[in-house]
Amino acid sequence: MKRIFLLCSLLFIVIMAFCQKPQLALVQIAAGLDSPIDIRNCGDARIFIVEQHGRIKIMDKHGNINPTPFLDISSRVLAGGNEQGLLSLAFSPHYKQDSFFYVNYITGSGTGSTVISRFKVSATDSDQADASSERVLLTFPQPFTNHNGATLMFGRDGYLYDTQGDGGNAGDPFGNGQNKNVFLAKMLRFDVSDPDTTYTIPPSNPFVSQPNTKPEIWAYGLRNPWRCALDRLTADIWIADVGQDSMEEVNFQPALSTGGENYGWRCYEGTHLYDTTGCAGAGFTWPVYEYKHNAANGCSVTGGYVYRGTKFSRMFGRYFFTDFCSGRFWSARQTGPGSFSIDTFPSHLQYQYSTFGEDDDYELYIAGRGNGNIYHITDTSSCAPVAHILSVDSSHCDYAELTALAGDSLTYQWYYAFGGAITGANSATYRAGGSAWYQIKVSRPQGGCQSFSDSIYVHVQPCPGIHETDQDVIFTISPNPNHGLFTLNVQSNLVTTSTVSVVDQVGRVCVQQVLPLSQDRSHIPLDLSFLSKGVYSIILKNGGSMAQKRMILD
Repeated sequence: MKRIFLLCSLLFIVIMAFCQKPQLALVQIAAGLDSPIDIRNCGDARIFIVEQHGRIKIMDKHGNINPTPFLDISSRVLAGGNEQGLLSLAFSPHYKQDSFFYVNYITGSGTGSTVISRFKVSATDSDQADASSERVLLTFPQPFTNHNGATLMFGRDGYLYDTQGDGGNAGDPFGNGQNKNVFLAKMLRFDVSDPDTTYTIPPSNPFVSQPNTKPEIWAYGLRNPWRCALDRLTADIWIADVGQDSMEEVNFQPALSTGGENYGWRCYEGTHLYDTTGCAGAGFTWPVYEYKHNAANGCSVTGGYVYRGTKFSRMFGRYFFTDFCSGRFWSARQTGPGSFSIDTFPSHLQYQYSTFGEDDDYELYIAGRGNGNIYHITDTSSCAPVAHILSVDSSHCDYAELTALAGDSLTYQWYYAFGGAITGANSATYRAGGSAWYQIKVSRPQGGCQSFSDSIYVHVQPCPGIHETDQDVIFTISPNPNHGLFTLNVQSNLVTTSTVSVVDQVGRVCVQQVLPLSQDRSHIPLDLSFLSKGVYSIILKNGGSMAQKRMILD
C-alpha cells in the first residue's frame, strides 16, 4: 500500500511566520449582489455566490459576475423570514465526473420546511445548472421562521454533512437540542455516493443502532450553527454556533472524531448553564472559544475557514470568524492537543458579514449581506508567501517524494536544513535520494518576499539487501506493540554514550535523548505515552554506528 503522510503536525511545530499576527484588510472585488449568503467553489477558477432569495451566481476572481444565474429556484424558495431562503451549496467531490451539486433551502409558506436536494449541471453549458434535475434527498418541517442553520459540506470521508438549527423561536422551547429523534439542532451525515438513490446511512454514524434516534445524526446539541468549515489540510471541522442572549461559541471537531459529540444546547449556552431540564449531565463537548455579547464583540457569530492559501504566510493555519452585528474579526489556531490560541482584530465597517468562502486556491472571501459586496481577505503586514511541506511519500526504496504547497507566481528552492541549496531542486516537488533534514524556500519574485518552511527529517528506506543495522549496535524493544511504556534493551560494544531518537512517520523527531550505557546489557525504561497512536522509528546512534527498529504505539 502506498504510504503518503500528510504533515499535519504543523499544528504543534509552528515556524515563527505562522505565529505572527496578520493585519487584516478587506479588498472589495464585487458589488450589487442580492443578500449574498454563501460562497463556494467547484474546483476550478469560478466562485459561486448564493443569494438568499434563491439564485446562485458565478463570479471570477476579479469580481466579474455572469449576467445569467447559474441556478434560479427563487420560485421554490421561501425567503420571507430573516433566516429563511436558499441557505447553502456544496459541490460533489467528484463534480468534474458526476456534475452533481447539493443545496439546502426553505420552501412552502409560513414557517416552511427544510429541503436538501441534488441538482446537476447542464450537459451543454457548464455555467448553467439544469433546474429541472432536482432530486429531493430529505425534507422536514420547521416549527418557526428562524434558526434554520444550514451548512452543507463534504468531509474528507466523502460523506455529505449538513447542520441544522434548533427550529427557532427562543430558548429551544421543544428541547430539540438534546432530542436525538429529530433532525433539528444537529449535524447530519449522509452517504450520497449512489446516484440512483437519495442517500444511505453511513454505517459508522454513531447512533445507527439506537432506538428512537435518527440514524442520520453525527453530532447534536447545536443551537443555530451559522457556518461550519472543513480544514482542507487536516480534515478537522470548525463549527460556529450562534448563542441565545449572552454568549457566542466556536466548536472544534478533530479529524479523528467518530461522531456523537453533544455540544450542550440547551443545557448550556457556551460553557454557561442555560436550562438543564432533561439534561443527562456529563459528556458535553465544550467550545474552544466563546465571547460575551456587548457592543464591541457583537451578538451573532459568523463562522469562516482555516486559511490554506499560499499568499499570506501569517494567515496560514488560522481559523477566521467574525460577528454579524459588530464586524469584529477573530482567528483561532491549534497550538497543541486541546490547546488553542485566539487573536482579536479591530472591527471592520459593519456590513452584516454573512458568510466566508474559499476559491480553488484556498484564498478567503467574505460577503456583506447588508451591502451586497464581496471582499477578498488579505494581510497587509507581510508579503511573505506560505512555505509548507504538505506530504512525504516514503513508499519507495532509495528515495522519497516531498511535496510542498504550490501557488501561482511563486518560485521554489529545496535545501538541506543543515547544509545549503540543493542544485536543480526548484519546483514544488522534490525526490530526496538520502536520509536528511530538508526544508523549502518559497519566493514571490514581485516584491522580493520569501519564506522558509519548517525543517523535517526524511528517512529514505534502503532497498532489499541494504541493511542499516550495525553489528556493533544491537537493541530490542519490549513490549512491541505497546501503549507508550516500554523498555529499550541495548547492547553496545563501542561507545558508552548513545543517542536515541523517536521519529514519526512523516520524519519529524518527536523525542531525542542521550543514554548513558555500560559495556554490559542495559535496560532503559522509556515513557512515550504522550505521543499519538501510530508507527514510529526508534533510531539508536552509538559513535559512528546506527541501528533502527519500528515500534507500534497503540
